[in-house]
Amino acid sequence: MRGRLVVALAAAGSMLLAACGSDSGGDDNGATAGGGDASESYTLAWINPLSGASAAFGEASRGGVELALEDIKEAGGINGAELEVLFEDNELQPEASITAYQRTMGKDPVAVMTAGSSVVLALAPLAEQDEIMLANIGAQSPALISPDVPMVYNFIPTSAAEASRLATRLTEDEGITKVAILSVDNDYGKDTAEAFIAALEGAGGTVSAHEIHELGGTDMRTQLTKIKSTDAEALVFISNVGEVGHSVAQAEELGIDLPRYGFTYALSPDNFEIAGDAMNGMKGIAVSFIGDDEAANAWAERYEQAYGTWPNVTAAVSYDGTMILAEGLREVGNDRAALIDYVANVKDHEGVLGTTTMTPERQSDFPLNEFEISDGEIGVWE
Repeated sequence: MRGRLVVALAAAGSMLLAACGSDSGGDDNGATAGGGDASESYTLAWINPLSGASAAFGEASRGGVELALEDIKEAGGINGAELEVLFEDNELQPEASITAYQRTMGKDPVAVMTAGSSVVLALAPLAEQDEIMLANIGAQSPALISPDVPMVYNFIPTSAAEASRLATRLTEDEGITKVAILSVDNDYGKDTAEAFIAALEGAGGTVSAHEIHELGGTDMRTQLTKIKSTDAEALVFISNVGEVGHSVAQAEELGIDLPRYGFTYALSPDNFEIAGDAMNGMKGIAVSFIGDDEAANAWAERYEQAYGTWPNVTAAVSYDGTMILAEGLREVGNDRAALIDYVANVKDHEGVLGTTTMTPERQSDFPLNEFEISDGEIGVWE
């Protein structure tokens, strides 16, 4: 994937070669960076899936965090002290996430890194009660920038911007006004679909069908068969990693020849492995880092050497997020409130994703890219 857009999230990721933990009891070992006295250690909690249908997302994220810890250690830790990350498996389930959160609070972390829209929203009241930041490294529900979840800081933009831009491109550039939607039954699918529908209708388009599949689903033929019988001029996929691959493969199998469109999660390598050539022709809007940027490409090659696979945006967001938190800890110390204030004011951070600034809506601001898949390669949608 060198020299082109390297993307995908979300609830998303490419499975790494090194498996980590298989139960929801967490990883007792953790990972550290630095070398100061143990009494001076700094701790971050990381609550993401390392087992279950979404384990690939967690594996990619953990890889990004681990590379960040290597770099933090190389730079002398946190002012000479140790940075530890407590890795907890949640299977991307809200209930397991709450249990993991409560377990990590006993070790007094200064922030919690997590993802999955339903997970982040489930943890938000607890984080507000404990006055601790939820560093969102993968969820994209527009609900995550609501003032109702003030402890959530989004190190990845929400999907509302992606949805709005896709609606504009469909109606203004592609001449498409009748759209069918296939979305996942979770907060990401619900909120992103709502944002896309509002933008589409605002641009004069209509929804010919909106079918919903279960979280982690692998058979969407029933929903796709219903879509096939409509007057839709295009099919938009709003699903997670793997789910998109199965949906695209089955749309091809059923002879649905509608133009296909998607978002960030569509571009995970997992989907290409599942759907193969059926991914060709898909267009869409995605959060991404640029694989032909010198610094990003060098980091991606390092990631590939360490884990045996080219990274996706989940790994990149996790790396940049960990580096930003480490910079904040060096600046303000082991203080939850001060770290929140530091992150809220991040401006022009140079990372593998490019230049990142935290907006007043508590989400990172970095460019969206318009993609088109051709011959198994991710290029630019002109």
